[in-house]
Amino acid sequence: MAACGALEATTKIRMNEPNKPLDFSEMFLTWCTGRGCELGWDQSSTLNYIKNYGVPDEYCLPQSGDACSDSCPDRYVRSVFIKSWGYDGGLYVDEIKDRIMTYGPVTVHFEVFQDFDYYNSGVYKHVWGESRGWHAVILLGWNQQDTC
Repeated sequence: MAACGALEATTKIRMNEPNKPLDFSEMFLTWCTGRGCELGWDQSSTLNYIKNYGVPDEYCLPQSGDACSDSCPDRYVRSVFIKSWGYDGGLYVDEIKDRIMTYGPVTVHFEVFQDFDYYNSGVYKHVWGESRGWHAVILLGWNQQDTC
């Protein structure tokens, strides 16, 4: 889940420990919040959940976990919280770059189509198929190329 990746990266930046092993539980945010995979792209709900309830480390509910009942009993003590977050919809490229330079990696979402199932590298560009919904990712840098 994009929120975990952004939180891991910004935590390492704030701690000034880029090599610190840090891994939050994507499975916890996906299943224990009652949202499931279909709503994983909705970053506002996910970030509000982390703000209000926190997210534990990967050990508490690893990717191979089956249910929230499998999570560690002290998950709330082990959870990390965020103080706040902001939504910046409709920004221009330079404003997005400024957010990344100021705050670190950010989460973004975009609409994907059937052809996304065949995506494997580079910049995704819709070519064919109907909408499959939305997908959240971490935006951590850029390599801007002029295109027409």
